[in-house]
Amino acid sequence: MNTPAPTSRAPGTSSSSQPSVESSDWVFISWIIAAAAFLLWVLNEAVHVVTVREGPQYVCARNGPSDSAQALGAVDIGNISGERTFFPPTFVCGYPTQIGGQPSIFVDMYPAGPWIFWISLSVLALAAGLALVLTCEDLSPQ
Repeated sequence: MNTPAPTSRAPGTSSSSQPSVESSDWVFISWIIAAAAFLLWVLNEAVHVVTVREGPQYVCARNGPSDSAQALGAVDIGNISGERTFFPPTFVCGYPTQIGGQPSIFVDMYPAGPWIFWISLSVLALAAGLALVLTCEDLSPQ
């Protein structure tokens, strides 16, 4: 009769030599991802505040229309408007056109702002939610 060779591993452990990932490891990783998303969200808001700190209309007049707006006929003479929002961060400049009577040309001066805002906020919510679920799971009596 062939009998299996005795093993020295503890009962209930895996036969593979790779260490398994504990639930507490996933909690830690989730909190790190949530913290990184929060820092990105705060940095995005800070960049937006610094960009328009002197007022959106002043910044639009000082910087003038971009090359793409000039190609569409925007000029920096006349009634220049600037608008901003913080949640999500946007910054739009309106420039008059070379031909009078035409509608103003609006240029998004901070196009990545809303994308970074919503993506980082979503990642923050998902990672923090996962970490909370895993933490509660670890704390629940077995």
